[in-house]
Amino acid sequence: RAGVLLKPLENINRFRNLSFGLDYYHFLKYENAGAISDLEATVADKNIGDEIDISLTWQFLSDATLTLQYGYFMAGDAFPDSADDSESYFSADLTLTF
Repeated sequence: RAGVLLKPLENINRFRNLSFGLDYYHFLKYENAGAISDLEATVADKNIGDEIDISLTWQFLSDATLTLQYGYFMAGDAFPDSADDSESYFSADLTLTF
């Protein structure tokens, strides 16, 4: 895993609690023939795949935080060519603390 977390607008009072994150993951099996939870990964290869995640978090009030996340997984050689196991997801969360 490699990642970075930035607060690009921390000098602007309204956005001082806004952060941007970027993470990269490379997933491997311990052994070529090892099993994983995705049953479509039937090829005896250690390379499960890569993932990129992007997040934006903004605590806009002392008791309210908005989080947006996007991720994209690119299937590796452990998946057969016939299985397109690339996936993307998006989530939006609003957390209220009281």
